[in-house]
Formats: sequence, structure tokens, C-alpha cells
Amino acid sequence: DGLAAVGEGVVVAIGDGPTAADGDVYLCRSDDYGATWTRLDGIDYKEASIAIYTEGCTMSSFENTIWAASCNGSYTKPFIHKSTDDGLTWVTLAPDAVAAEVKDIRAMAFADDNNGMFVVRRKSDSKRVVYATTDGGESWTHAGLPNAERIVKLAVDPRDGETALACVTGKLWSDSTDRGVYRTTDGGKTWTQVLKGGNASTGCGGMSVDAKNPDVMFASLWDFRRKGWTFRSGGEGPESPSGSGLYRSADGGKTWQE
Repeated sequence: DGLAAVGEGVVVAIGDGPTAADGDVYLCRSDDYGATWTRLDGIDYKEASIAIYTEGCTMSSFENTIWAASCNGSYTKPFIHKSTDDGLTWVTLAPDAVAAEVKDIRAMAFADDNNGMFVVRRKSDSKRVVYATTDGGESWTHAGLPNAERIVKLAVDPRDGETALACVTGKLWSDSTDRGVYRTTDGGKTWTQVLKGGNASTGCGGMSVDAKNPDVMFASLWDFRRKGWTFRSGGEGPESPSGSGLYRSADGGKTWQE
């Protein structure tokens, strides 16, 4: 369910137990590129997602820092677990300020040891919104995109913790113009839509950043619709055009080319 490459040959992974009935989550570490694994202790929850401080970026001063987030709505608080030694030991962060609103944590990305962003699911309506931290997850503040409903990926610029992009899939059941890729340069105070589909049912399906050059980014647009009796991926019919496509940016997400 989660994987983080944190050093030369070092991989930390989180996944479900060996059987569906097991109900446990296993935190494991490999020092030989995944050839052998050792189970670690330190995290106790049913489902989890795990992320290194930035997507694929290796900065020597932060390369052994990992954040793992609980992703199970049955928990009363949204937990963040942090390791600074390649996953050998962990501390648990549980900010009380957002515990009443947040159901669980769905995605996260960090620029450095302090600056990062989270996609959280609200208890009130299960919609996804963005929170930001400037102290490594100790405290969070709301960082916008209230109408996005579904956000599947975040990317924070490793050179500037105030600059980030959000991959917004949007509403499942209806048309919406609040979809696509959004960019902020002020830590989430304001967001600009920098990539959108050709119709109101096309949102961002995925996003990735070049580990060696964060100016280079890729994003997919996905034309879809959930209905009570079916699920559509692509155009309205076999002969209908689809808004789906693959896009590339060479300027940190400011502009995009198909």
C-alpha cells in the first residue's frame, strides 16, 4: 500500500497482513533494494499510506526522513508518524487542532524537513481538502481548494516550500469546473488552475515530478463519470471524443504541453 525509497538500497514499505482476515499492517525495511526484508515495529493502525518528504527527490540533508499517515476513517484522530532514521524508529504526531474535522489523510508531500502539505478527508462530508504544515507535521493549517472534492496527488517544490501543485480529480457524480492541476506559490493561501480538461467531466488522474529536475512534471487528465448503474472512463460513448490525455511541463507546472 505504501513505498518509500530513502537511501542507497534502502526501501521502507507498508502493506496489509498476509490474509484479509489478518487485519494487521506490516512495516518493513530493506537494505538491499528489496531482495530481503525485516519487519519493523513502531506503527499500529489498520491502513496506511507512506511518503518520503518529496516525491522521489533525494536531498542529502533530509534523505532519511519519512512521514507515514493513517488512512482509516474509523480512527478518532488523524495520525502522522515520522521517522528520521530510514524507518528504524518512529514518533507519532496527532495535531488536536484538526482532529474534530479530519477523518483521515489521503496524500502528502514535503519540500524539506518542515514544509509540507496533506490531503485530508473531512468527517462532515468526506470531501478532500488541503492542509499545510511548516513544522514537520506538528501543526496544520487549512490551505484551500474547498470545492475540489477529490484530490489524488500533491507535489511540493523541494527548492521552495511555498510552491506546490495539486492533482484534482474532482466530483464523481456530476460536472464540475473545479478539476485539473492547481498551483500555489504562497503555501496554499491562493491557487491557480494551470491545467484543465476540454470538458467538465475531465480531471487530473495522476501527477509525477522528475526526481533530478523538479521543473519537469507529468500529469494525466482523465475523462470519467460515476453513475448509479455504471462507471464511465473516456467519452460519453464509443464515438464520442474523450478529454483524457498526458501532459508535460518544463517550468515547474506553470505551463503544460500535451
